[in-house]
Parts: sequence; structure tokens; C-alpha cells
Amino acid sequence: LIVATNVLTYYDAFEQSLALLNIATMLKPGGMLLTNNGVFELPETPMAWIGSTDVTYMRLPDVGDTVDRVFWYQRQ
Repeated sequence: LIVATNVLTYYDAFEQSLALLNIATMLKPGGMLLTNNGVFELPETPMAWIGSTDVTYMRLPDVGDTVDRVFWYQRQ
């Protein structure tokens, strides 16, 4: 499992794709990447988006929930 939250947001689409490729080399097949940024997947990258989860991290009265979306990718 690799967790990269609030990291990939600083990269443009090309740099994110390169980062995803590098992450794939660090993971065994079936390994997972958890990030709070959706990443552009190149066809040659052995990573696939497998879903997302909304996570509430703060509840504010009269405002509502503050939610972050976590994206899951799996090494193929």
C-alpha cells in the first residue's frame, strides 16, 4: 500500500502520469495506491482505478460535512 495524499495535486497531468508509473514499479501486482487526487492513467501504465471513497473528516453545525474523496488504484 502506498498513500499519497496532498502530494499529486502539485503536479500537472504529465507529471502525475509519470508519478503513477513510478509508483507502479514500487508495488507488487495487486498492490494499492490511495490518493485524494484522481490521476490521468496512460494505457501503458500497469495501474487501474478501482474506485473511490468519500471520507468525512469534519462536521460543522449549520454548515454540514467536510468531505474528501479518496481514489483507489491497483497495480495490475
